[in-house]
Amino acid sequence: MPLNADRKVTFLAELSRHGITMRAARAASPHSATRCLSTFTRLQYGNALLRRAEELADKQGVTPNQALSANLTTDSTIRELINAYEVANAAEYGSTVRKPYAGAGA
Repeated sequence: MPLNADRKVTFLAELSRHGITMRAARAASPHSATRCLSTFTRLQYGNALLRRAEELADKQGVTPNQALSANLTTDSTIRELINAYEVANAAEYGSTVRKPYAGAGA
């Protein structure tokens, strides 16, 4: 079943009620034995990454995409979110996780 707007709304509404990701995923995905937890985990990381890009864009006077690109190697929050997103992907698809991205200065 695709991750449509109704499922996103259900997940976010449940999550805001009690803060338990697994319960929110279960409410939004009753059709799934695994409750699609990794799908919603990736959604949370994606949304957090977008919020961080928007924060930086406001401060720097650029678009969120420009802010994300410009700060990819220097902003620790962006690096952490990208690494967490990739770990969530690897958990769902059974692939190996590459070495976490530490940025140009690391």
